[in-house]
Amino acid sequence: TEMTYLTFKIILESAFEYRNASRQEYEFLRYNLEKCLKEFTFKEMTNPLRSLFTMWIPERRKAFEMSGELQAFAANLLEKYRNNPNKSVNNTVIRLIENNPSLSEKSKIAEILVFFIAGFDTTGSQLASALILLAKYPEEAEKLKEDLLSSGMSEDKAPATKSKYLKSVIQECTRIMPVGASGSIRVTGKEFTFKNGTVTVPKNSIIWTPFLLMFRNEEYFDKPDEFRPGRWMDADKEMMQALVPFSLGKRNCIGQRLADAELYCCLAMLFSKYKFELVVEGTPVYFMNLKY
Repeated sequence: TEMTYLTFKIILESAFEYRNASRQEYEFLRYNLEKCLKEFTFKEMTNPLRSLFTMWIPERRKAFEMSGELQAFAANLLEKYRNNPNKSVNNTVIRLIENNPSLSEKSKIAEILVFFIAGFDTTGSQLASALILLAKYPEEAEKLKEDLLSSGMSEDKAPATKSKYLKSVIQECTRIMPVGASGSIRVTGKEFTFKNGTVTVPKNSIIWTPFLLMFRNEEYFDKPDEFRPGRWMDADKEMMQALVPFSLGKRNCIGQRLADAELYCCLAMLFSKYKFELVVEGTPVYFMNLKY
């Protein structure tokens, strides 16, 4: 929860120029978002008839009400930006959305929600998982600290990303606990053949690739269930191609650069200064994303 609250504040300030977000706003948005996603992505998907009986299902009517509150929050972000006399000169997300002439007011609100919702909970959960894994394996945390300090990291300046071991740690954390564990779904644009023509995937087939299974495939990863960041120090081409936590192609995760920046910055700052100990590991659960 603390990591998702941290990323909530970071994204609002850096991407939407909204400062001093409160814990109350965080709890309000997280609760509404969870209820909306349960209704519109899980219950409706498994029972399409729910959409025909909205007026007789109180929790569905409530989900529509909460969806409206989420849209109102996004509209408020846009209005506050417009009234801000000290806008950033950088191309922040909200500036690009506001200055896009092809977007209607409704589309701008929708774009803000997409960027915001996709960013804070997933990155926060990935940060939390990384902290737990490194606390569980203190020898790896110590290696990371040594590499950070030897690569020029200091307490009085922003973290650099020159640490090779930091990159390896992030890769291994996203492999062991990928937030998007269920993977991605694509429709094939043409026919594909594999294994010397013995397997054919027709055009317009729906392909589902669960990342959790792919990232623990013994064909590409030795002892795949073990947390071993060092494996990435000399990773071969097949290993690198097998790890695609943000998916690939034109429809890959739109927030990849922001997520990477947060992971590199936060982990570098934390593990160069502090030592973490595991009190309760928790149990991995999956709703919206994989997390402890």
